[in-house]
Amino acid sequence: MKSLISLLKVLIKSSLGLIFKDFSQFGAKNILILGNGPSINQQWDLIRQKRDSAQLMVVNKFAITDRFFDLKPEHYVFLDGAFFNFTEEILQDPKKHPMVGIKENWEHSQGEINKTWLNILDADWPIVVWVPYIYRSSFILEKLAKVNIRFQFYNYTVIDGWLKPALFKMKLGMPQSQNVINAAMAVSIWLKPNQVYVSGLDHTFHLNISVDSDNYLWDEGDHFYKGKEQVKKQKLIDLATSKKVTLAALFSSLAKVHLSYETLLSLSERNGVEIINVTEGGYVDAFKRSSLANID
Repeated sequence: MKSLISLLKVLIKSSLGLIFKDFSQFGAKNILILGNGPSINQQWDLIRQKRDSAQLMVVNKFAITDRFFDLKPEHYVFLDGAFFNFTEEILQDPKKHPMVGIKENWEHSQGEINKTWLNILDADWPIVVWVPYIYRSSFILEKLAKVNIRFQFYNYTVIDGWLKPALFKMKLGMPQSQNVINAAMAVSIWLKPNQVYVSGLDHTFHLNISVDSDNYLWDEGDHFYKGKEQVKKQKLIDLATSKKVTLAALFSSLAKVHLSYETLLSLSERNGVEIINVTEGGYVDAFKRSSLANID
C-alpha cells in the first residue's frame, strides 16, 4: 500500500523529466555538506584547508555570512517554502510580509531570507542552487536566471514502501525530510560522489527547549551565524493551527529527522556512496564518524 501511495504521489507531484537528468555532471569525488550547527565555528580553519578536496554544499541562510563569499560553495540546497513563497515587494521590504505582526520575529527572519537571496544573486562563481520542483513558479528563480546563476529542480515527493529505492534512484522522490540537511544528503547521493562528509550536524535542539508555567514550549536554538546576543527564546507555535506545540509533537518530529537519516544511510549504501559525519560532537548516531582532517 505504501508503494502504491508513493507511486500515485509521484505521478501527481513529481517532474518525470528528472528521471533522465544526469545529476552526476554536477558532482565530484567528495562532497562536504556544511550544516548550520554552532560546532562548525570551531572547524573553519580545517574547512579552508580541505576546500580543494571536496565540493561544498551549503543550506538555508549560509549566504548571510561572509563565509559564503570566502568559501564559494558549488552547491546551495533549499527545502523550506519560506525561501520561495514571497514577492519582489517583500524582497525589497521584509516588513511587508503578511506574517509580520502575526508571528514573533518574522520580519527579522524574512530579512535574513532576503539577504540570503541578495547575496546569492551577487555570486560571481559557478554555483548550482537546488530547488524543490513544487516551487518552480517562484519569482526568485527568474531573478537567478537573469544573472546566469544555475538552478536545478529536484523532486521533494515523499516516498515509502518497497518501491522507495527504485523511485529514489530515478530521482522521482526522497524520504521525508524534516530538515534541509535530510534533503541535502539526498541530493548529494544523486551527485554520485564516493564520499559525502557532513559537518555542523549538531542536532542539540532538544537541549535548548524549556516549558513555561502555561505549558508553552520555548526554543533557544542556535546557529553558527548567530552571536550570543542574537540568540533569543521563541515561543513554539504551530503556524497551521496557531496552537502551541506540544512535547509529544516536537519529539515525534525530531524522531522523523533521525529516521530519515537511517533511511538515507540505507539508500546511500545501495547507490555506492558513503556518508561520513565529521561534526565535532552532536546527536546524530546514524553515520560513521571521522574527522575533517581525513578528507583527501
